[in-house]
This record gives sequence, C-alpha cells and structure tokens, in this order.
Amino acid sequence: MKHVVERTTEGLRIQASVPREKQQALVEELNKCAGGNCSCPTPQYEKVTGVQVSSDPHGVTVNLTVKPGEKLDVAEIEKCLEHTAKQIGG
Repeated sequence: MKHVVERTTEGLRIQASVPREKQQALVEELNKCAGGNCSCPTPQYEKVTGVQVSSDPHGVTVNLTVKPGEKLDVAEIEKCLEHTAKQIGG
C-alpha cells in the first residue's frame, strides 16, 4: 500500500492507494478505527477526537483530528498503516 502522511492544522491527513480490489477492505478496516475498534495497538488513538474516511477512484483519504494540545507521532501512525496493509493483504 502506497501512502502519504501529512500534518494538517487539525492533525494528520493520510492518502493511501491500493489496488482497486483492496480498496473496499481498506475502507472497512479504517472505518473500524473511526468507530473505536482499531486493530492496531498504539497509544496514538487516545489523542484522536475524530477519524474521517473517504474514498474515490484514486484511493482512500483519512483525516485524523487530534485533541487540543496533542500531536500525533507520525512514526507510530506509519506502523499502524503497515499493520492495516497486512490485515487487507495489501
């Protein structure tokens, strides 16, 4: 899974691209995280107030909104993305 992680004023934006046949599985895994049932073991989730997942023909975008005064560790988020990619076989 190819992806780019960038900081935003609200937190982080992740843009991921996977083969079209894996895209729905990726969206489902990320929506689990948005619903509070993330399979990635990280303390970063405690810093997040919102997870918005969207997709289009080019890939999947995730916007993470953090609690005031918090900052996400990009290296930890990268580990979670690797974990998620393994979950979907991508």
